[in-house]
Amino acid sequence: MTSVSPEEATKLRSNLMYVTPWCGDCRRAKQWFDAHGSSYEAINREHDDQAAPFVMQINGGMRSVATIVFPDGSSVLVEPGPRELAAKCFSQAGPAEKGKETNTMTSNNLHLSPGAKAISYPRFAAFYNRIMKQPQARRQFDPLRREIVGQAHGVVLEVGAGGGQNFPFYDPRNVVRVEAIEPDETMLVYAESSQGDAPVPIQLSRAAVEWLPFSDASFDSVVVTLVLCSVHDPEHSLCEIRRVLKPGGSFLLLEHVRAPGKVAAWIQDALVPLTTRCLGNDHWNRDTERLLVESGFEVVSRRGIGGGLHPFLLVHARRPEESHALR
Repeated sequence: MTSVSPEEATKLRSNLMYVTPWCGDCRRAKQWFDAHGSSYEAINREHDDQAAPFVMQINGGMRSVATIVFPDGSSVLVEPGPRELAAKCFSQAGPAEKGKETNTMTSNNLHLSPGAKAISYPRFAAFYNRIMKQPQARRQFDPLRREIVGQAHGVVLEVGAGGGQNFPFYDPRNVVRVEAIEPDETMLVYAESSQGDAPVPIQLSRAAVEWLPFSDASFDSVVVTLVLCSVHDPEHSLCEIRRVLKPGGSFLLLEHVRAPGKVAAWIQDALVPLTTRCLGNDHWNRDTERLLVESGFEVVSRRGIGGGLHPFLLVHARRPEESHALR
């Protein structure tokens, strides 16, 4: 069986599922489709030379998880559970089927930017948001979030909103409103529930940083916390951020970065296949500060925290006044 592109899947009007025989998530997804009478075409990526690289490209390099391309050709679920499958399939069904279950994964406040694929890592989203609520994590990250987010001003873009962990830290004296984007459908559910914690207006959108659905020079500040480690194309992402940031605008970054020591960096490199598989495409060995400078930003201030395998970097950068166009 040959692989089918999202465009071809649209013509077929069926769900396209890439599977491996030993994958439990794949078996459960097939059982869910069978139980609910949803049509699908299962492609064994082990028997298809074109399927494996295609799937690894769209799901962040993970090989043995269920990856489903839906008939609209623009949305993908990775490692889905029953809730995510129900939300996606019933939202695309006819009126009679929609009445069977409420779609909790979308709202009138959410939209998908052109060119972006909607993805979902439900297990990682649940794990991440549970961990971030723990007292130890709050003691570690809340002061860092407050330090970075508290510098935002004017109209703000937050890239990778996650579960809305940054929302409480925006200063209403300095911030007019926040456009918060997040590509992961499951994360958006958590973020939407956190909107009430924000002291400023928050508009949520389902969008990826590689395809920002905003005009040039739209924002006074851009906030990015623990995001650039997981994007597929960090260089292009930074260029997109610079494009939508006003000349002279602030780029506020909190990121865990490549370790400065050779041994620690080597260990990071060796563990990246594991971190990308288990931690939502996390490349914890990226030299983000170097990429930032190479993308045309000027570093106003920086502060490194911690060491070993998990050092963090806080950066206040700016888009130079003379940089009016994307290079």
